[in-house]
Amino acid sequence: MKIYCFLLSILLLASCAVPSDFSTGRVVPVGETEVISMMGFSNFSNQKAFLADTIMDIKYSPSFIVQTRGGISDKLDIGLKLESPILTTDLDIKYQYLGNYDSQFAASAYLGLRAENFINFHVGFGTNVSWQVNKFVEIFASPKYLINIKERNNEYRNYFGLSTGLHLGSKESFKIVITGSFFKDQSNFIDLPLKDLSQFAVGVKFKSNRIRKPWLIF
Repeated sequence: MKIYCFLLSILLLASCAVPSDFSTGRVVPVGETEVISMMGFSNFSNQKAFLADTIMDIKYSPSFIVQTRGGISDKLDIGLKLESPILTTDLDIKYQYLGNYDSQFAASAYLGLRAENFINFHVGFGTNVSWQVNKFVEIFASPKYLINIKERNNEYRNYFGLSTGLHLGSKESFKIVITGSFFKDQSNFIDLPLKDLSQFAVGVKFKSNRIRKPWLIF
């Protein structure tokens, strides 16, 4: 029974999942769908797990992330991200205000809603920027701010941070993605510790133009 409590306490850490973003500054073209599958390790500062009568510091927690996007116009796309082991869901819309899909430099405005176990909610806004260095390498960064609008324990925590990394590969249909994220807890609690979030993740990106109405995949 004690070991089950220990495993459950580790799983509950995922309710503080890192709000990472693996998208570039360009939106996905109409009629195309992009899917990014990532394996990550997240660090949650000041998190504890309990085994027997011992309180253990948990430094890292593995997570599996799937992020998908579909184009709805030349300047707009929508995205859905799911993260395990306990369900965290991000739904967002992105508007490209700089460049187009073939531009070397691209930037988009981001607005999203984040639900952790459907009991803790954040509204997020920010930007996605990217630079296509050459045919093989694209660098991206996604700074954002998250406002906690509903929280189960009345511990409202806002976060400001950044995801940044690389898309590697010469084919548009398949790329390797490497990314790191850090988000700073902006809370001003007197008697509660800050919970900064960080993550390193590696995965792959697939893109298909077979789905002509990409919003139907959601």
